[in-house]
Amino acid sequence: MSLRIPVKSLVLSWRDGRSKEKVTARSPSVILQTGSVILQTGSVILQTAIACKFLTLFTAPLIAGISMSTPPIRFSQFNASLNRSAEGQLVSDLSTPDNAQAKAVAETIQRVNPDVLLINEFDYVAANPLQPVQLFQQNYLALSQNGATPVEYPYAYIAPSNTGIASGFDLNNNGVAVTTPGTPGYGDDAYGFGNFPGQFGMLVLSKYPID
Repeated sequence: MSLRIPVKSLVLSWRDGRSKEKVTARSPSVILQTGSVILQTGSVILQTAIACKFLTLFTAPLIAGISMSTPPIRFSQFNASLNRSAEGQLVSDLSTPDNAQAKAVAETIQRVNPDVLLINEFDYVAANPLQPVQLFQQNYLALSQNGATPVEYPYAYIAPSNTGIASGFDLNNNGVAVTTPGTPGYGDDAYGFGNFPGQFGMLVLSKYPID
C-alpha cells in the first residue's frame, strides 16, 4: 500500500529515542509506503526506513479547489510494539481498557492527534482482522489517557502481511526448514520474520475515507 500526496511544502520529523531530525522541502512529492517514507523534491530523494518510534509529516495541500487556508493534514507513523508472542494474545490484551502498554500507545496518539496514522507492529488476526482494531479504538483511543483528548478514526485499513508466513525454505541456513508456527527457528525461515502468521502486522487509521 502506498499513498502519494501533492503538497506545497512539507516538514518531515522523526524521533528514534536518541535524536530528532527535521527536513523541510518545497513542492515535494511525498510517498508513504509500508516500511519507509520517501520524500522527493526535484532530483533529490530522502528515504528513511521506518525504524523510529514516531514520525510525523505536516503537509500544506496544493490540490485544485482547496484553499491554502485549509488546515494542514498531519500524517504520522508509530512503531507501537502492539505485537504479541502468541497468536490471539493481542485480542485478549485489548479486550479490557487496563493494558498499560496499550494505554501508553493511545496517549501518545491522542497527544499527537494525526489525521492519518500508520501503526507498525500491530498483529493481524486472520479470523477477524478488525477485532483488535475495534477493541483498541473503543477501549483505548476513545477513552482519555492521562487527561489527553480522545481521538476517533472512522476509517481503518489492515491487511495480511508476509510476516510469520512459512516459506518452506531454510532461510537462516541452519540446515533445517522450519514450517510449524511456534517451533524454534520458525520466524527465521518465514517470508517476513514472525513467530506466527500476522505477527508484526501494520494498521492504517484515518479521519478521511480510504480508497
